[in-house]
Amino acid sequence: MFSIFAILLSGCLLAIFNNTFIYEIIVYFSILSVSTCYLIDISKSKRFKLYIKPLFFAVLFRLVILYVFRYIYLNNIMSIPVISQELFSDPLSFYTNAVGYVNGNSNFTGGFFVTFLGSIYKVVGCSRLLGEFLVSFFSVLSINITILINEELEINYSSSKKCIWLLSVLPYTLLYSTMLRRESIIILCVSISLLFYIKWVDNKGIINFVKCLLFSVFASLFHGGTGIIAVGYIMTMILYNPSSQKIKLKITNIFGSLLFFGVFLFLFNNYKDVLFTKLDNISDISTIAKTSSLGGSSYAQYVGDSRTPLRFTVFLVPRYIYFMFSPFPWQWRGMGDIISFISSSVLYLTIIILSVKYIFRNKLEGGNRTLLILLSLIALVTAITFSWGVSNTGTAIRHRDKFIVLYITMLAIIDNYKIKAKNKYEKEVN
Repeated sequence: MFSIFAILLSGCLLAIFNNTFIYEIIVYFSILSVSTCYLIDISKSKRFKLYIKPLFFAVLFRLVILYVFRYIYLNNIMSIPVISQELFSDPLSFYTNAVGYVNGNSNFTGGFFVTFLGSIYKVVGCSRLLGEFLVSFFSVLSINITILINEELEINYSSSKKCIWLLSVLPYTLLYSTMLRRESIIILCVSISLLFYIKWVDNKGIINFVKCLLFSVFASLFHGGTGIIAVGYIMTMILYNPSSQKIKLKITNIFGSLLFFGVFLFLFNNYKDVLFTKLDNISDISTIAKTSSLGGSSYAQYVGDSRTPLRFTVFLVPRYIYFMFSPFPWQWRGMGDIISFISSSVLYLTIIILSVKYIFRNKLEGGNRTLLILLSLIALVTAITFSWGVSNTGTAIRHRDKFIVLYITMLAIIDNYKIKAKNKYEKEVN
């Protein structure tokens, strides 16, 4: 494949010319060559060439945004709402700590992502632009994995293409996939784990379930909370029989699922500092309700705390609603929040409503209806868990987008059914 050759050649050139006056030129050459060769490979692939347009624009938009963002932070432009603040916060911190890692600084923050990025920098040299391109490339690869998922599910081309276009140009996904953040590689790992999970659901062997868990664990290395998707996978494994491709609502299965959840709660309560540090954010309302400490997008004052089991139960629904669908109109502070609501909140709300609607429609073909139930359960587990660790809109959007491929897959299943039902109706009429 041309793209693999381009990656290897670029890596060698960057390593050879590191710390030389032409290093930045090599970085630009590497980005251009890898992007071009990737698109050439796509155009020659029987599997992916049908999606050449959305994939082309996915690459093009990300490259344009990449260089626009570079111009912003190189010129210290601080006046652009949201964007300037984001570019000079976590991305700058990740880059600085990765450079520190390269220079032998063992006292760094940023976790495994900094170690991962720093390890690459040790080989090819330190370039923020190169790191940003790397994460944007991971974002594009997750779109490729989504195509494979749709192929595995035998989603019709029309439905699949619409979902791929959506994933390619979603505003928040575009913006955050070109910043030096860990979200893109997490989304890639989650999408790969989902692909193997669907293979297991389709009775293609327990090895696929093991693979899906392994990629879930790998995703959790970059953000501990992401590993919660493995809890959803295991809970559905207890309830589902891949041989018969049916959900088993027997006492033993329900008890097994509850037992597993009990073990998870035990580990969370006793070893959260070691295993669940990213989820250990459920605070008392007196702490999280301070909007000033959480940023202007905090919604903590609306969603309560979990000081007692009763309060946990009462505030479970509002927590979930704010996590999945904020920013609501009463939270809007400017055009950025309005765009977020339209492109993110409305999208998730639509997918969830359609999922509930089609799950309870008996006409939905058995296999995909069962899969939609399983995916909805996994989505619910991840959202509820994250909702108790998040109390502001910006963080909520980033965390729920970690599982964007899961929701896009649910949307593809639903749209696939709608088109099949429409074609069947037209055939009956004619």
